[in-house]
Formats: sequence, C-alpha cells, structure tokens
Amino acid sequence: MLSHPYLATKEIRSYSQKDSQRDRKRWYQAKATLDKKKNNKQNQQFMQDTYLEATSAILKTMGHPIRLKVLYLLLEGECSTGELLAQLQTSHPNLSQHLNILRAQGLVTSKRDHTFIRNSITDKRIRKMLIDLRSFFQPEQTNSK
Repeated sequence: MLSHPYLATKEIRSYSQKDSQRDRKRWYQAKATLDKKKNNKQNQQFMQDTYLEATSAILKTMGHPIRLKVLYLLLEGECSTGELLAQLQTSHPNLSQHLNILRAQGLVTSKRDHTFIRNSITDKRIRKMLIDLRSFFQPEQTNSK
C-alpha cells in the first residue's frame, strides 16, 4: 500500500488507457454479477417474508377462540349466522364482527339465501388444516379393556 498521495497518483498515471479500460470493464462486470446475486437474494428473501407474513396473518385470524369455534362449526357444513349464533355464547354484533374478519382474510365466504346468510369455509386446504389442528390438539383416546 502506498503511503504518499503523490506516489498513488503517479502509479495510477502509469496505467495505460487500455489497462484502465480493462480494469473498469472487469469492475463493472463484477459489480453486475454482485448486483444480480444481491437482487436474487432480495427476491428470495421477499418471497419468504411475504409467505411468512401471509401465514402469520391467517394464524393470527384463527387465534381468537370465537373465530376458531366458528371455523370448527363450519367444518361440519354450511351454517347460517343464526345457527352459528345459537351454538356460540356471544352477541349478534360480536359474531358479525368475527365473521367479517374471517371473510376479509379469505377463510370464510357468505352468500345470501333469501333472508338468511349462509357461511362456509372457502378452501379445501383450510378444511384440511383445521382437521389437522383438531387431531393435533385433541387428547388421544385410549382403549380401556
């Protein structure tokens, strides 16, 4: 390493223009390669973060006991809001709020049937996840003889 600024500039001047262009070209190529790798890594990180955020949002939505009960009731089949209300110990406005949250997250769909609103689970994957969750947390049954 050169200690004196004059020597450093003198050494830079001793490069031919051809050498300088070659070095500059190599530097830009190396920079472009690093930028591609960096962008690739950022894209992979973005995809992972997006996936994790979506998963977290769904699990957070399912994390409330009333919403989880609603999902388990809907797992048995399509239900009207009145049928859900009869099985849950909550008020109508509270149930409506929880159903709106489930709808906004895309876990539940609703369709109007004359004066009734019929609710159902939107996706087979949600059904499978609920079944797996129930079997995971359900105490194992032992056979007594």
